[in-house]
Amino acid sequence: MGFITLQDDDVCKEKIYQGLSEADSAIVVGWRIDSGYWLFDLLIEHGIKPLDIYLVDAFPSNLAAFSKYEIKLVHADIRQLRPEDLEAELEAHFPEQSLKNYAFIWEHGPEHVSKAEAPNVIKAFQPKAGLISIETPLGPYPQGPLYGNPYEEHVSTWFREDYEKFFPDLDIYINTEGHIGGVYSCL
Repeated sequence: MGFITLQDDDVCKEKIYQGLSEADSAIVVGWRIDSGYWLFDLLIEHGIKPLDIYLVDAFPSNLAAFSKYEIKLVHADIRQLRPEDLEAELEAHFPEQSLKNYAFIWEHGPEHVSKAEAPNVIKAFQPKAGLISIETPLGPYPQGPLYGNPYEEHVSTWFREDYEKFFPDLDIYINTEGHIGGVYSCL
């Protein structure tokens, strides 16, 4: 991964790993199968059970690709989904489970929505999240729809100043792959 400084690299990594270790569940937004299963392995390695991992995606084919794994698949546009909606869905289908102290992971997601929408998503999930981790390309990274998925289009461009303005509670990092991200932990 290789963090370089805006915030101390080790602090950001430690916040992510500590937050994952203390989380009871995880909400992962928009993860594609071609990104691999490493994120889910990392969540499990830090003690989150597969049945407590919720993959949220608006494009059904992305969810279908993960159907062989024991994670929960939620077909929804994250811009319209709220934690209470997800909790009601869980109660209806899995009464023994609930969202509590969750990790909210939106890697390569905010660039797919407007700069007005991304902070609203984070604000909706932040009150009950033990950890929030987001990441976007740093600067312009044009991309249109891919494999028939209109949600893959990049509709916003993110810079350090945007993270500071829209996500003031997040510690900011830039990694060696040219992405900017932010980590929030209420621990």
